[in-house]
Amino acid sequence: MYRLLIALLLLATPGVVEAQIVISGAITQEQVNEAQKQKESADLLLKRAGGVSVKLEVGEFDEIIRQDNIAGDLLWQWTDWDKRLVTPTNCAYIAKHDVAAGETLVIRMKRAGDKEIKTHRFPARPKPWSWVEAVADGSATLAVSANGDPGKMPVIVSNVMFTVGTPTPKPVDPVVDPIVTPVTGFRVVFVYEKDQKLTREQANILASTKIIDYMNQKTAKDDKGRPSWRKWDKDVVVSDEESKVFRDIWAAIKPKLGTLPQIGIVRDSKIDLFALPDNEQKTIEFLQSFGGK
Repeated sequence: MYRLLIALLLLATPGVVEAQIVISGAITQEQVNEAQKQKESADLLLKRAGGVSVKLEVGEFDEIIRQDNIAGDLLWQWTDWDKRLVTPTNCAYIAKHDVAAGETLVIRMKRAGDKEIKTHRFPARPKPWSWVEAVADGSATLAVSANGDPGKMPVIVSNVMFTVGTPTPKPVDPVVDPIVTPVTGFRVVFVYEKDQKLTREQANILASTKIIDYMNQKTAKDDKGRPSWRKWDKDVVVSDEESKVFRDIWAAIKPKLGTLPQIGIVRDSKIDLFALPDNEQKTIEFLQSFGGK
């Protein structure tokens, strides 16, 4: 995709571009004072904050500005369930760029909501501001604190919840009881309901030879050399002839099942349940994110 970004000071005053993402105080000072009296943590206060949801496609951008009543330095922190791709200071899905007060900016890209690439001119502003660029499918939340840091109570808190493209499904229940039998390696359990009406894509995923070939290659092998993946109906009765590892996996997964079909991903002795991805290719990419290519 052709993209040109130029950041420079301009002598002429360009037209103002209306902001789409606005940081506002989601928690009042009175609420902060009350939280301090109750000795609530900054994390708890942050969870109570409202926010705005933003949908972007890869290659799109948008700006983030603050309301006039928000003064002082802002602390930006990314949060997401997948700690491999999102840390407090970095997000694999969204690139955040900061613009200093008094600086102008010209961006030639596709803005969220536009149908094509355009040149966008932003005039100098009295306060610093930022813009974000969608670089990969995924989702994460940008938590914003004013006059705060991770160890202190923030004065103003807001959340911007980004979704880029079609993100990898998040765990339906990220806390599943660990396997009783200590194991190592990558294992997969597909769970479906035999009388459930599946979409065409769901049926393709469950019958996919490409997915089966991948799991045959990448999942751990048992003591007889068999690959460690299963495809079970939710009411399956796991026989005593099944391995102790998979009996333990099923005992941990079954009580946590949600809307089916689902995928149970087992990495060493940790189990997570996920919704089924949208199609065969995305399912393969999803499995590769755990088992490698």
